[in-house]
Amino acid sequence: MIKSKVSNYLPLVTLILLAVWIIVSRLKNLSHPPVGTFIGVLAFVAAVVTILPPDSSWSKATWLIVFGGFLVLEITTLYQQRVDDLQTDREKTTQENNRFAGLLKTQQDHFADVLKQNQREFSTTMGEVKGSPGYVWFVALARTAGDLPVMMGNDNKVPIRGVDLEIVSIPPKGSLNELNQIANNVFNPRLVHIGDVSPGFQQAPFTLAPGKYDIRIITRLAVFNEHLEVIRGSSVPHGWLETFCVLKNNSSKVVRGECPKAP
Repeated sequence: MIKSKVSNYLPLVTLILLAVWIIVSRLKNLSHPPVGTFIGVLAFVAAVVTILPPDSSWSKATWLIVFGGFLVLEITTLYQQRVDDLQTDREKTTQENNRFAGLLKTQQDHFADVLKQNQREFSTTMGEVKGSPGYVWFVALARTAGDLPVMMGNDNKVPIRGVDLEIVSIPPKGSLNELNQIANNVFNPRLVHIGDVSPGFQQAPFTLAPGKYDIRIITRLAVFNEHLEVIRGSSVPHGWLETFCVLKNNSSKVVRGECPKAP
């Protein structure tokens, strides 16, 4: 009698427990058990049914519902496991892609730094070879007696290559045959080859007599003009006067100094 009652009510109790598990797992959002868990439980329940076979039709139907419930749960577990595996694969792929992107960016940044360094070294080397596009400027030591020693300056960080000068002497205002002298000096300037001028201030390899000069400064990369006026004597304050200015070729823009004022 007891065995008969157990076999009849056991499927109902199992069905209730199964329903409670489903409801609780959904409400609590519990993680699914490992794949195969519900198959194992189904096998255990099948063994119980074999030992305690149901007598009534409703008990048999209940067991069928229980079997179907465990099968659905197992299928759901398989699907959830597949979703979790795909999510894990996506996360691993994303992490790998991010790691690869980070490595690639690091390599690109390193390559860019090396390229910039090489470009700087190349520019420095080419600057040493080609020289600066800047100018050399000249001043005379007007306080000295006799012809005036000339100093030349280069404010650039690299040498100025291939410096040559065309020096035109401007005769004093009102001198005899002034225009003829100017024309002759313009067409027959004094030519001075200096060569490369290192950065800094140093003595030039030529001297000048007191007077006014237009100096055409020709370098490997540019051309400039300098107006230099050096006057010495009792007619000027303090016994000497010197003014100069450097201009870009074919331009009125002064890049250094102050041009002598017209008389």
